[in-house]
Amino acid sequence: IVAHHSVLVMEAFSSIERTAPKLKVDAVEKDNKLVRDILDVKQRLKRGNRIESLHDIQQIKEESQQMFDLGLLDLESKAK
Repeated sequence: IVAHHSVLVMEAFSSIERTAPKLKVDAVEKDNKLVRDILDVKQRLKRGNRIESLHDIQQIKEESQQMFDLGLLDLESKAK
């Protein structure tokens, strides 16, 4: 018999960390301007300008997707 309030109970063998390891990405001269812009937004991110930073990142994301679609941005730069 199965009802909508049935529960499946099973033993857990391990757990998953909720926090991912932080990767440090530094901008170098050969990086695309969009990569440097994202790192700049990350550096100036403060409690008071979170909405502005969100809008900046959204704009950079859209530009990077358009450039990638046109073949102007390589996969490695997009991954950064």
